[in-house]
Parts: sequence; C-alpha cells; structure tokens
Amino acid sequence: MNANEQNFYRRMNEIGEYQYNSHLDTVFIFQIFFIFLLVVIGLLYLKSINIITSFFTYPVIIFLTIIVILIFVNRVVFTNRIRSSRNWGELNFNTPTPVNYVKGGTNEGSKGLVNVAVPPQSSQCPAGQQMRSQCTQI
Repeated sequence: MNANEQNFYRRMNEIGEYQYNSHLDTVFIFQIFFIFLLVVIGLLYLKSINIITSFFTYPVIIFLTIIVILIFVNRVVFTNRIRSSRNWGELNFNTPTPVNYVKGGTNEGSKGLVNVAVPPQSSQCPAGQQMRSQCTQI
C-alpha cells in the first residue's frame, strides 16, 4: 500500500469518525427535546386534572424552555464556530499564535508548547547578577 492509499484511508476514517460524532450530537439534542416534551405534557396533564396549579406549571415550562433553547444554541455555536471542520475532537478558539511558539509535540507543532521566553539581559549586568531586579536595563 503506497502513501496515497494510506492518506486516503486515513482521511476516510476521519470523515467516518466526524459523521459518527455529529450524529451522536444530533441524538443528544433529540433526547433533550424529547425529555422536555414529556415533562411539559406531564405538567399540562397534571394541571388539567387539578393536581398542580398554573402558578407552578407555567414558570416550570418557561424555565425548561429557556434551558432547552440555551442547550440548542450552545451546540450550534460550538459546532459552527469552535469545533474543527475536519476533526471532531479538535477545538479552535481562534487565539493568536504566541510569539515564542515552539514547534514540538505531536503532528509538527499542532499541539506544541508555548516557550516562556526569558527577557534579554543587558550587557551592564554583572556575571553573578542574572535577575532583572539586580541589574540596570538599558
């Protein structure tokens, strides 16, 4: 098997995993919506047979509606803006690349580390005094 075939099969695997996880996310949204409908129907039924009052029923329904809408909006925004369009598990927060970025780690720097740079020392610092507070900067 040559490199092109390996890349093709690797990409097909990525596509399959992405679609699988996307469908799991859709099933999660449908589960939340179904549970919400069951609770609302149950509350409305209990209200209709005068077990609970409207004073309790409608605020609970409004509260649950807000929660379901927030979950749905969160999933849509998260999937469209933050989640990578190629790899489901990779998140892109659109943060700028640090100046002192070390290309290390796996996949040639995609998960590299940020190198904490030491500020350049002035030539006026004596050899034994390496800390900034101990010498004068130009």
